[in-house]
Amino acid sequence: MIWAGTILIGQEKTDRQKAMGFSLIFANIPFARILTASFGGGDEVWGLNLLLKNHPLAWTIGLLSILLITIIPLYKACKLIENKRKIGWFLLFFMLPTFIDLLLILGVMNTLLEKGILSDYWILGSPILVTVWTIFVAGLFLCTKNNIYKLNYK
Repeated sequence: MIWAGTILIGQEKTDRQKAMGFSLIFANIPFARILTASFGGGDEVWGLNLLLKNHPLAWTIGLLSILLITIIPLYKACKLIENKRKIGWFLLFFMLPTFIDLLLILGVMNTLLEKGILSDYWILGSPILVTVWTIFVAGLFLCTKNNIYKLNYK
């Protein structure tokens, strides 16, 4: 999805397409992927370690793969920001989703699930809380999608 976003921020694209592309790049939480792989964790390193049975090799391949996958989309997303505080805005979009994810998903929602709140399995075998969260995020996107393209930070 990060590369689908990169395609959508091309020069010939409309402002709406660029906004969607920008959103897709950062919706993948690239900072979290880079950070966890840097410390030898994350889905990519874990999966590679299962296949390779060699954690140092899995860590090296996983981290390099994530960097190769994310570096160009992140660079292009940064170039898209037209503001004298470009670096600040970029870092906000780059890092804030990771902290929101840690706080809300890993902190609040996992605690609620551990206490049995909305933890019954429902649609596609996921807990009710996950479905409620997904509906909330989709609704938030639908409510803001018409204005997202205006975020050019001039």
